[in-house]
Amino acid sequence: MHGIHSSISPSIAILLMSLPAVGFGNEAKTASADGPSSVAAQVSFVNDVLPVLSKAGCNQGRCHASATGKGGLHLSLRGYAPEQDYYALTHHLFDRRINSAAPDLSLILAKPSQAVPHQGGEALPKESVGYAILREWIQRGSPPPNPNDPQVVELTVTPARVTLKVGTKIELRVKARFADGHERDVTTWARYDTNSGAIITVDESGAALARGSGQAAVSAAYQNLVAAVDVTVPFATSEETRNYSSLPRTNYIDDLVIDKWEELRLWPSAPVDDATFLRRVYLNVAGRPPRPDEVRRYTDSESPNKRNKLIDDLLASPDFVDMWTQKWGDVFRISREWLGEKAMWSFHEFLHDRFERNVRWDVVARELIAASGDSTQSGAVNFYRTQRVFNDVTLWPLVAAETTSQVFLGVQITCARCHNHPFEKWTQDDYYGMASFFAQVGEKGKLQGKSLHIIHDRNTRKIPHPRRGKALPPKPLGMPRVPADGPTRRHDLARWVTSRNNPYFARATANRVWRHFMSSGIVEPVDDFRASNPPTNRNLLEALAQDFMDHDYDLRHLMRTILRSRVYQLSASATEHNRSDHRFYSHYRPRRMTAEQILDALGDLTGKRQRFNGFPVGFRAQQLPDTQVASSFLDSFGRPLRRLASCECERIQEPNLVQALELMNSEMLHDMVTADEALIQRLIADPKVGGEDITDAQLIDEIYLRALGRASRFAEKKALLAEWRQTAADTSDDPTQTRREFFEDLLWAIINSKEFLFSF
Repeated sequence: MHGIHSSISPSIAILLMSLPAVGFGNEAKTASADGPSSVAAQVSFVNDVLPVLSKAGCNQGRCHASATGKGGLHLSLRGYAPEQDYYALTHHLFDRRINSAAPDLSLILAKPSQAVPHQGGEALPKESVGYAILREWIQRGSPPPNPNDPQVVELTVTPARVTLKVGTKIELRVKARFADGHERDVTTWARYDTNSGAIITVDESGAALARGSGQAAVSAAYQNLVAAVDVTVPFATSEETRNYSSLPRTNYIDDLVIDKWEELRLWPSAPVDDATFLRRVYLNVAGRPPRPDEVRRYTDSESPNKRNKLIDDLLASPDFVDMWTQKWGDVFRISREWLGEKAMWSFHEFLHDRFERNVRWDVVARELIAASGDSTQSGAVNFYRTQRVFNDVTLWPLVAAETTSQVFLGVQITCARCHNHPFEKWTQDDYYGMASFFAQVGEKGKLQGKSLHIIHDRNTRKIPHPRRGKALPPKPLGMPRVPADGPTRRHDLARWVTSRNNPYFARATANRVWRHFMSSGIVEPVDDFRASNPPTNRNLLEALAQDFMDHDYDLRHLMRTILRSRVYQLSASATEHNRSDHRFYSHYRPRRMTAEQILDALGDLTGKRQRFNGFPVGFRAQQLPDTQVASSFLDSFGRPLRRLASCECERIQEPNLVQALELMNSEMLHDMVTADEALIQRLIADPKVGGEDITDAQLIDEIYLRALGRASRFAEKKALLAEWRQTAADTSDDPTQTRREFFEDLLWAIINSKEFLFSF
């Protein structure tokens, strides 16, 4: 039996008097005629011992909580499994880690204090209060985890928000509230981190130091809870007084972004010109550059409302539907590799139809989550078939829970499959409660000798919790259990996911749409919402989500609101006042076209479109139903395999050497530029443009208009004409052929330019 002493030892009492913010698990204060006295019933293994081990780093992934442990000791990550940790400390290796008769000889004290050699160094000095708490626990007979100990239910950090100047410091305080109502200052035992060390650093005591301008979060973790402080460090680019109220505004987006600029002392770039806006909005909404007739029509228009009219026209265009079908095809991993030919087309056409008809996004989400039936007839069913990993049926419900959380809630819970999430509040119980919604999903096979993939629900399947050994009832993330009103558990989940009472769905969708148009999310990555990764503009995110809900989850309305804002229509040219801003939208952030957009743009520009095997002439890369269609060009420019990640992160948007070589040296591009039916020869022969009498200046204008959506600038045209005259004078070759080759070289150079490849 473990003995429990009735009073606290003198040695630890002296330490506790000298150090604030330290307490034991169950404290009671009594009063008598002689005055108040303090009596500690016992040292709590969960609320006292494990926090000490966590703070010392003993149960971190780099130490004894690694996959195989270290030095023969294997602890659970940050103490998520107290009963396992208790056994490892008190019973494993014949109790040699604990010595109740002589606590200081216990290995769990002697090693971290380096009384005996310890590979991890001095993690727990002998004079520290942590050492004293562990010693007191051992001396009291090392009592086991008590199921009656109150659990931590809330963690708060003060201040919740703070504005600092570079070089200034603030001391954070962390308070835990327990289920029995009592509170404790746990500043000493919290673990601290920051999401941007370039802006703010924090030491193990909770002292945060501002190092650079911007906005960051300092997170504090205690047991399985995480709380964060928003830290704002204004940009010190100018001492000039700015009148933020004078900035033009179109809608609430501008109001909330300007408020953030004022807080950070940022000043925006100028509005973008018409030609740049035209190309930007075509690429962002329709996934292609504007064609010459579209450029001329827009340029000739004198309507003061022509930008809004253009936005509406593009949102209603077939190209918009193609682009967003492909975009979400990446997220849902639509691929014949997983699904087979018929089911792949079924899923693709399902998405295409929903975007074409502008079906409410909450309805689409419910269709996908609750889908059942034949995968070749009901496209939504394939949302589940893509969750099969190496045909391992046991993993199917787990991957489905992870994908649903990531795609529709913006929450990554994969870590909690094996242990409590290290950077968020999600526990293993949360994970397996969510996975239980998918426990009954099954697949069946053949009908009249024909292979089918029919998704259905079987009431008998359960998923046992790996540590508790039993299945948990279905429970949404961070919410009470939902009523079991639907025909299946997945219907109940679908109803909750799209409910207005669910705080995640609208925010995650709004953030994903915002990132598409603004190049970075308000939360980044877009599917990683957590306390330690807060929004850069919380008010803006909440307003976008509320507007999305108020307009019945209409994606086109949300997009239209963003596109009409002044913020979206800012220039990409940074100024000395906002050059360091990468997250607060004071200037537009250029983004390279996708692989499919570049290939389609080259085909439109040169007139030499690529043929895809098995598809009709004129079929565009952006219309391809999956990424298994052979194309070395698309592979070079980073189209995703759609294999493992249910996100857009597989798609490579950053330029690299392979892409540069593809554009400079590929035979495909050489043929596109130099073929007799390609652009230059067609311009020279086209009587509508000028035919053989087309002037050099007109030829330059046409190339710029078709490639970049704008007229050539005076300096560009002057330099090119001078270069052409010098080239013509220096050659004795056929002047007609020389002229053709010169302007083909010009076209090739423009194709290799950033202005062609990027949306500015």
